Amino acid sequence: MKKKFFLTPESDTDYAIVENWLRQKAKTGYILKKIGKYFSTFELSDRKDLAYLLDGDNRIRRSKDEKIAILKESGWEYVDDFNNVPIFVSEEKQEISNHEHELLDAYQFTLRTEVKKEWKYALISFLLFLFSIS
Repeated sequence: MKKKFFLTPESDTDYAIVENWLRQKAKTGYILKKIGKYFSTFELSDRKDLAYLLDGDNRIRRSKDEKIAILKESGWEYVDDFNNVPIFVSEEKQEISNHEHELLDAYQFTLRTEVKKEWKYALISFLLFLFSIS
């Protein structure tokens, strides 16, 4: 197989950008083999109907092996990690099961909770800064 290297998009938290980029590469015949912070390795393939999923629910109390097993049962294959987030690939028409939706919903809830905490800390820090100036 012919290998090719591409620049990885700059996105530390917006996994949809990376998913869309991977889908575009798949449509041109390139399948992800390894992803790095700056460069990603792809192989040329005849398969162009692939979907990618970045399973960003790392804050849920499930091990990486459990997530890989759950998604494998539904036809998703583990590829690599992007910023410690597992990447899975499957046929384009592959549906995510209810259990997988539960995992993703739990991740989104956890992420919203974490973002709210961060805003609170930022606001408190800003107020303390203002009071220290005066």
